[in-house]
Amino acid sequence: EMDKLLKKHFDVDGVVALEAQADGEMKLAVAISRRCVPLGEEGMRVLCAVLGRERVAGGLVSLDLSENTIGDAGAAALTCALERCISLETLFLRSTSIGDTGAAALTSTLACCPALRELHLCKNSISATGAAALSNALVGCHTLEKLYLNNNSIGNAGSATLTKALVRSLAFNSLRELSLSGNEISFDCAREAERALSGVLYRYF
Repeated sequence: EMDKLLKKHFDVDGVVALEAQADGEMKLAVAISRRCVPLGEEGMRVLCAVLGRERVAGGLVSLDLSENTIGDAGAAALTCALERCISLETLFLRSTSIGDTGAAALTSTLACCPALRELHLCKNSISATGAAALSNALVGCHTLEKLYLNNNSIGNAGSATLTKALVRSLAFNSLRELSLSGNEISFDCAREAERALSGVLYRYF
């Protein structure tokens, strides 16, 4: 029998309801909508506390915090909370004001979440420095299928670093989609990356 897939949308006052919705025997997909009020520091604190609990962590397969301004501090707190979420498959952090420090903190998520298939970090403030940190973590990742870093600030240096890391990483065999568009990558650098990553089915520069 197929596992039930729960998807709930919470506003800032509904974050505490997560624990009651979770069941270790079910797959849990959580999307916290920004709505009219962003998640905020207090909401993030409660969320991380709940995600760290066994009955939630064991069933979490998808987490979407897109458009909540969690910043680098929120990314670091989230990373700690996800250490026990070994079933996590998709992590959406689009437009969350994450910079290089937050990107570096998230690298441990790639190691702690062996089932991670999709990582969405588009529309943030990640530069070549953050891209380098992510590159180091990608070397040992063998499940990642989709990586979205479009509309950041990684530039030519970040693109080159990521490309080299992906080519020599375990993720190279699983990666099917890579988006680096909107990062001020030159035509020549993008063409070089395209050639090196020809095995990736969908590539956007």
